[in-house]
Amino acid sequence: MAQFIETLKRWLEYDAEREFYGKHFPSLVDQAELTFRPMHKADLPAVAAIEEIAYEFPWEPLTFRDCLKTGYCCWVGEKLGHVVGYGILTVGAGESHILNVCISPRAQGAG
Repeated sequence: MAQFIETLKRWLEYDAEREFYGKHFPSLVDQAELTFRPMHKADLPAVAAIEEIAYEFPWEPLTFRDCLKTGYCCWVGEKLGHVVGYGILTVGAGESHILNVCISPRAQGAG
């Protein structure tokens, strides 16, 4: 299972276009790229704010905290240093389940 998670992380973190543009046009990547990283406790207010504006029936902020504490795979997407999206999934018994995925309505349609 740990090998699967590490493979998934490498797959999510690797981006051939980012590598190419980072090598040849680094200023474009730094300004416009959406990057993904593991969610931290400090991200919870931003994640909860996105959830609140994106859904009619949003998750409670404590639900996100509990997902982090439980050890679910929690990721955020950042653009220009600001959290603009997130995803939460569980992994176990050879399968995974997507629990929540969202891009802020303010950032949707931006590529």
